[in-house]
Amino acid sequence: MPPDSSSIVNLLRIAAPDAIVRWADREKYFADKIASCPRVEEKFLRQWRAHWNLSQAIPSEPLAKRLNHIRPSLRKVEEDRLPEMVKELVQTLKDHGITTNTRKNRTRQTSLMSKFAFSLHPTIAVPYDRHARKGLEILYGYRIKEHDYPTYVAKFNEFAEECSKKLDETGLTETLQPLWKPFMDETLFSRRSADKLLMLLSRMPKEKLAFWSVDGQ
Repeated sequence: MPPDSSSIVNLLRIAAPDAIVRWADREKYFADKIASCPRVEEKFLRQWRAHWNLSQAIPSEPLAKRLNHIRPSLRKVEEDRLPEMVKELVQTLKDHGITTNTRKNRTRQTSLMSKFAFSLHPTIAVPYDRHARKGLEILYGYRIKEHDYPTYVAKFNEFAEECSKKLDETGLTETLQPLWKPFMDETLFSRRSADKLLMLLSRMPKEKLAFWSVDGQ
């Protein structure tokens, strides 16, 4: 059964501050670096993957080379085209053996590619995550196929709009403005809050997200 409105608001009081902390702490650093660095180096790529808990079983050298190759086109992609492009790039990396792991299995790295796209388009792209996907399924009663990034983004955008309204209605946007405004715009604040909220809704332990809540509880 989906959580009721009061439960969602209570979770949002945890998720919204956490979204600010995580963006200001490391997410912003990695996004800025990927967007602006001349080349994505292997050492940095390993650090970036570790931050996002992405598999290190895929060799960094060919992956870095391919990501540098696709970065210009991914940077210029139109907003409505981005989800399909991410899905296509995931398949391309698999077909070319770039995301072959140490067990010689060709894998589809939707999480990796979505987070790379997020680093270039943080207010548009959505980091694909199995916990957030489960949260969407709980809310909408709609099963999202694994690696179906376009559907995932569409459902997330729908939820993010509702989350933005709820942030405004509860006064959280205004209350937390002194914290989010130095690091992010309102769109990014609401979307990152929505992402963290989905992880809570998927029954993730609150301790994994709660640095502190609005009420200090």
